Amino acid sequence: MQVLEYLADLDAGLQQIHRMLRPGGRPVIVATDWSSAVWHSENAPRMQRVLAAWEPHKPCLNLPFILAARLRRVAIQRLRQIPILNTPDNPASFSYCVAQVIKPFVVIRKAVTDEEAAEWLDDFASLEESRAYFFSLTPVLTEAAKVA
Repeated sequence: MQVLEYLADLDAGLQQIHRMLRPGGRPVIVATDWSSAVWHSENAPRMQRVLAAWEPHKPCLNLPFILAARLRRVAIQRLRQIPILNTPDNPASFSYCVAQVIKPFVVIRKAVTDEEAAEWLDDFASLEESRAYFFSLTPVLTEAAKVA
C-alpha cells in the first residue's frame, strides 16, 4: 500500500513481487492518483503552487495509470477506486495528516515559503470553522494473480 510509487526502479520492484508469488498468488497494490486531489482553498493559486511542489515527492506520479500495463506477467483481476472524502479538517482525517507532511516538504524544496505554507494550513482551519472544508482523493486498488 502506497509503496511502489516511491521506488526508483518500478520494474525491479514488480519483478521481485512476481518472483515471490506462487502461481495463483495475488498481489494487491494500492497507489494514489495525486492528480485526482481536490482540495478547496480560498487561495486557489497558492493551492496549485503547493500541490505542484508536492508532485516530486515520489518518482512515479502516475502509477495508477500505468500499473496494469506494467504487470505484464500477471492477470489483472480487478481495479477499484478507494475514494477518500474529508469534509472536516481535524487530526483524525486523512487530509489533515497529509497536509502536515506536505508543508515541510514544499518548504524544504523552497517552492513555497514557510510563511505561505503556514497560511495554507491556516486556510483549512478557517474553512473548517465556516464548514466549507473539502478534500477528495482517489487511490486505486489493483488486484492481480500470478499466471502459472
